[in-house]
Amino acid sequence: MESEKSQSSRYRILTTVFLCLLSLIAQSLYSLLVPFFATEVEKKGLALHEIGFVYAVYPFAMFIASPIFGLMVPTMGSKYMIWAGLTLEGGCSILFGFLNWISDKRTFLVLAIILRFVQGLGASCYVTAAYSVVATLFRQSIATTMGVIETFTSLGYAIGPPIGGLLFTIGGFMLPFTIVGSIMVGMAPIMAYFIPIGMVFLIPAGTYALIAVVTGMAADRYVTGYRQFLIAGLVIMAISLQLLAPAPYWKISLNMWLLVFGLIIYGIGTNFLFMPSFAELLHVAVDRKIGDNLATYSVASGLFKAAQSFGLIIGPVIGEALITVPKLGFPWTSSILGCVLFVHALVISCYILSQKYANRRQSKSSENDDEIKQALLQKKPTKESIEYAKDSVKDVIAQQ
Repeated sequence: MESEKSQSSRYRILTTVFLCLLSLIAQSLYSLLVPFFATEVEKKGLALHEIGFVYAVYPFAMFIASPIFGLMVPTMGSKYMIWAGLTLEGGCSILFGFLNWISDKRTFLVLAIILRFVQGLGASCYVTAAYSVVATLFRQSIATTMGVIETFTSLGYAIGPPIGGLLFTIGGFMLPFTIVGSIMVGMAPIMAYFIPIGMVFLIPAGTYALIAVVTGMAADRYVTGYRQFLIAGLVIMAISLQLLAPAPYWKISLNMWLLVFGLIIYGIGTNFLFMPSFAELLHVAVDRKIGDNLATYSVASGLFKAAQSFGLIIGPVIGEALITVPKLGFPWTSSILGCVLFVHALVISCYILSQKYANRRQSKSSENDDEIKQALLQKKPTKESIEYAKDSVKDVIAQQ
């Protein structure tokens, strides 16, 4: 017990150090260009309001992207999003340093706006994920931890201009962006190395991407198999959720190989579930004679994306609510959700079987009707045959 507490404490300290360093460098990169950027770009003929737009587009990108990335954190994993955001902003910062080679005013302005916008997206990605890490690991001291991190954020904003001015004096326009951007890109694999669990959550996304085309082609080839794919996807996802914790009633301890296997089959299950879903929705619309035109397809696609977005909204809320229940936690929450998926698969299976049974009865009734018609056409009607036909028709009506 003491060893586990010690490891947990070291992990939190290490995470705090990384987040503080991340905030320091990120904020210094934001303010890095203040001492020299306006003076340099004025030489290219840019007006003051155009320069202001280059400054403003960075926080604007963060403003519009932060809610979206907030929805993505539970799916993608906070460590992966920190890694991706660092790489994105650092890479664009390095490219920003090469803009001084462009002499055309309009080309320079357009590329500067695009790069600063993408930098803002990268910053929004890792900042949103970093805050979620703080909320997860430091629930009892969120305000204190945020205070420490914000201290380094303010420090980064303060040291950015003098560092930028110094590097500009030494090596010109390119050097400040190249050095600080390279540091950010270099931090990404370091973060992945010291906190490796974040990279594990690339597995379901990678698995999904690898087999998506194959799943779609297989589902289209066997049109009657859309629902079979959906059932298989639900069952596979149910099994994977039993493995990720793992389920408490299995009495199995969590290890890396079990986690990797669970994430792989989770990626397969989501692929089987989502790839044929839209196709099945259209198939049902046509089969029920709702319509087979652009209007039907448009309404169906809107309903499909609305349902998917609604799931992304309520999923984190329900999951977080269950996890915070003291007697449940993540293991029981994952197991419960797995059981819900299994029940869902069972309900769909029962519905498909009931439909097949109803279709079989209807087909049998049609065959009886055909036999009666043939008998009436081949034989001259007699009193006995007419009575027999009437009784047969009554039986068919009673069955229906």
